[in-house]
Amino acid sequence: MAIDGVSGIYGSAVSNGFQTGKAGDLQDQFLKIMLTQLRYQDPMEPIKEQEFLAQMAQFSSATQIGELNQTVQATLQYLLGIQANQGLLSAANLIGKTFMADVEDGIVEGVVESVCYYGGRLMVKSGEYLVPVESLIFVGPAPEPPVAQVAEAEQPVAPEAAVEAPEAGDPGRQVEEDAG
Repeated sequence: MAIDGVSGIYGSAVSNGFQTGKAGDLQDQFLKIMLTQLRYQDPMEPIKEQEFLAQMAQFSSATQIGELNQTVQATLQYLLGIQANQGLLSAANLIGKTFMADVEDGIVEGVVESVCYYGGRLMVKSGEYLVPVESLIFVGPAPEPPVAQVAEAEQPVAPEAAVEAPEAGDPGRQVEEDAG
């Protein structure tokens, strides 16, 4: 049985005093309403037991639904936090790779230097650009080093200099060296 607002003297509205809030507040409000209802009931027609028990059952259900709602909200916040962390960890694999992104200013190219959350969005940073991950249209391998650096790194080694040093405690190697 729902309790609606009542018109007071001169048509002014009288609130039923029922507000949403924590489960304890809801319980206090319900008990106040029930006591008020019992206090002002018609003594010739008191509330029947069935109505009273039905109201108690409705209150119990409303309290449990409120507690369930709080649990679901806490679980949702936890899951959103996990999802954000997983997104950040996944995006960390992009560091050092080349990318192309379609942003408002056009196509941006660069190498991913870092990843972060900014304004609630997962972003990659490259130089002065901060690009939303959802704007990426290409991600490729790390860029090749310039040819000059490759030439220095791949200097051929003379065959005479490529002799392996004998390992300590390897008698077979020592015998070959002594024989030769």
